[in-house]
Amino acid sequence: QIKAQLMVRGAENEELARDHSPLIESSLLSTFASATVDQLRSPTGRVELRDRASEDIKAVLNAAVGKPVIEKVLFTDFVIQ
Repeated sequence: QIKAQLMVRGAENEELARDHSPLIESSLLSTFASATVDQLRSPTGRVELRDRASEDIKAVLNAAVGKPVIEKVLFTDFVIQ
């Protein structure tokens, strides 16, 4: 289980992120689905996953609205069973 929040700057970017939340969720699911168990268990792997998620979201939002909109993804809860 992974809970994440997005860091955005400014009301305009916040609104764009809200408007495109299905696109963001889809991008996150794709990124998380490609992660390996070893990656999820190591602190370095989780940092790499977070950074990849940030870059993936920036790329899809850049294609959709012409700018990256978010600054980064922040994990607020990370549970592996």
